Amino acid sequence: MRYQGNSVQRVREIFAPGEFGFNTIMGGCLALTHPERFTNAWELDISCPGDRFNPFGNNDFSEAPSFTFSAGPDPDVAFSPELEFVTNLKFTTEFVDFSYQGIAPATGYFPF
Repeated sequence: MRYQGNSVQRVREIFAPGEFGFNTIMGGCLALTHPERFTNAWELDISCPGDRFNPFGNNDFSEAPSFTFSAGPDPDVAFSPELEFVTNLKFTTEFVDFSYQGIAPATGYFPF
C-alpha cells in the first residue's frame, strides 16, 4: 500500500535504498501463497515493477505485468438461462506511465 496511486515508472524512480520491485515470478508466488489477497474487486491488485514488457517488439518497454482480480458472467454459459458468475485472477500488463485506481506496484527490501 506504500505506493498506491503511483505509476510503475514513478515507483521505479523513488525506490528507497535496498528496495526492489517484484518481478512476475514473485507476483505469481504471492498469488499462489496468499489467494485470499485476490478475492474481490475492491481489494488492491498488484503490478510488478521489477519486470518490463515490450508489446510491439521494439525498444519501447512501456508496460509492466500485473495480477488483477476480475468477476463476471462465465463466457461459456453466456446464453444459458442460469448465468454462472465466475471469479478470475488475471495476468495482464499495464502502461508504466499511468497510475491505476485499485492497482499498486509491489515492492520488497533487501536487509542491510
